Amino acid sequence: YVVTCISTGFVKEWDVATGLNTLVHFSGLQRRSSEKPLQIAVSNNSQVLYYPSANSINCYDIATGRLLDQLTGHLAQTQCCTFAPLAYTLISGATDSHCIFWSPFEAVPGRTSLAPQQALADDEDAWSD
Repeated sequence: YVVTCISTGFVKEWDVATGLNTLVHFSGLQRRSSEKPLQIAVSNNSQVLYYPSANSINCYDIATGRLLDQLTGHLAQTQCCTFAPLAYTLISGATDSHCIFWSPFEAVPGRTSLAPQQALADDEDAWSD
């Protein structure tokens, strides 16, 4: 499969063999009015789609489009994310000028498989005194 996303936030999943849209509905996607590019990411096992949404990253099951989790930590609009498969790390960026490196961790109820490397309060960043 190939997953595409346009600047308004609309996501489609395509079957490479047939060239057809699989018609998977990714629930809860927010329509974006910005014409800035939006970068999505896919996990190394191709099972999870990471989608920047508001000030978080939404995690979707690629097969069903079901929202699995929401990774929070940015203080402003998230614009991009990328998955580094060798480090098994998701990196997200936002208009708050911060990048967050999301790393694997012990399973916690209600979470998928990633968490920020250091837990912060909702109104806190890692650089302020």
